[in-house]
Order: sequence, then C-alpha cells, then structure tokens
Amino acid sequence: MVTIRGKRTTLSLGHTLAELLGVVLILAIGAAAVVPTLTQSDKSKVELAASEAASVLRFARDEARRSSAATVVVLSGSARLQAFELDVSDPANPTLGVPLYHPVDKDVYDLDLHTLRYSEGVTASSDLPAGPPGAAKAVGFNTRGAPLDASNLAELSDRYIDLSFGSRTRRVSIAAATARISEAWQ
Repeated sequence: MVTIRGKRTTLSLGHTLAELLGVVLILAIGAAAVVPTLTQSDKSKVELAASEAASVLRFARDEARRSSAATVVVLSGSARLQAFELDVSDPANPTLGVPLYHPVDKDVYDLDLHTLRYSEGVTASSDLPAGPPGAAKAVGFNTRGAPLDASNLAELSDRYIDLSFGSRTRRVSIAAATARISEAWQ
C-alpha cells in the first residue's frame, strides 16, 4: 500500500506467485481432462490406415487409366504399400517398373503405416496373390483400371486388404467386375 498526500491507495504492480500458481493449476486440470479425448482410439487408427491404403490403390488404378500403362501396388511386410508401373514388355514375365510418384508431395508413393504417427501398430493382411519378382503380394491394374494378377497378367477375382489394430479390422475391397475400391468394417 502506498500513501499519497494523506490518502491510502493500493498500487498493484502484478500478480502474486500464489495467484499465478493457482491459474497454472486450473489450466493443468483442464488439460488433463481434455487429453484423453484427443488421443486416437483403435477405431480411428484403423479407419485412417484403411483410408490411406484405399488411396494408394485408387491412385494406381487411376494412373493406369490415365497413362495407359499397367500399374501395380505391392504389399510388403505387415503394412507397407508401394505403387509402381508394371513393366509388361515381356508379357510372360512382368516385372516392377519405375515407382509412381505421389501427386501432391511429388515423392515416391511409398506408404509405410508403421512409420505414420496416426497408424502406428496397424497391421495388414490380404488375399492378394504373389506379385512379380521382388514383390511378396501385389495387385495390378491394366490400362482400363481393371485389377489383374501382377505376376502373370491374368484377370483377378475380388480381393481385399484387412487393416487391424486391437479388436478393430477394416477391409479395403477391390471388386474385379467394376474395379471399385471400397472400405467396410469387419
């Protein structure tokens, strides 16, 4: 308190340490209540991973149509998808061609779900056939966008990739008749 010409006046120069600690405590309690709702659930991890996998497949299908060159998506490991042109210069022995590039970031289209923050721990399984040399499992797309067996260029029946985390599984389906790529919970 300061006395100026006989009057008592309170002069406030800031906040006390106790007041600042009280505000920080209130903010910490509020943040602790909000953080659990911001963490990703099993459902959202699987949903985002399936959406990314479907995007790789759609891109390869659409690129085959656009460029009139066969493409292939390779599933390697438990959750890595890569897109390539399919070299069909020797139809009896197709091989992986040049990698396809992502249309936005212009990097090689290589999706490793284990390295993405939002899909850590998601695993993939599928009924895709064995791919061309250097590819464990793969699905190809001909110049019309129809799915094909990338190891022998034969037409492919309906196929799928299941993405799982915990008890949640989301299936990315590839329809042979329509070349439609869709997602559904299992």
